[in-house]
Amino acid sequence: MINTKVVSRSSSDLKSGKRILVPFKLQNLRQGSFYVNNGILFFVEKINITRKEHYKTDGTRVREDGRTRCIFENGTESNMLKRSVEKLLYENGCVVTENSSQVNEEFVEYFTNVTNEDKEAGYIYILKSKSKNPEIENVKSYRFLNVTI
Repeated sequence: MINTKVVSRSSSDLKSGKRILVPFKLQNLRQGSFYVNNGILFFVEKINITRKEHYKTDGTRVREDGRTRCIFENGTESNMLKRSVEKLLYENGCVVTENSSQVNEEFVEYFTNVTNEDKEAGYIYILKSKSKNPEIENVKSYRFLNVTI
């Protein structure tokens, strides 16, 4: 169970630059993540899917849906439909990234457990673009990540 202090801490992380806002895309709605809609920060604590995506016999598409539990920065809680949250965010919302300091600490903690008994199973490639396209050049944190196994 999350409380408003955690939501407020995420707001502080945004102000200090430890988290950033990225545009929302339809597949970005995830349980346990923070979002901003019209300047309001909120946390999606739970997504309870009650209807899977499928097609009716007449070919009509029925999209996945269910209830979400959202906690807003002002303490308000809501059980909005998943599709409604997606629609709001798609029209005017952003995803809040993870806290960069915390992610780095977790990364180091996870990989300090690597031993000589561990076997190499693949490679991770992180590339920086050399594009001269102004739209790409102006994105300071743009990286391409690829994993091979």
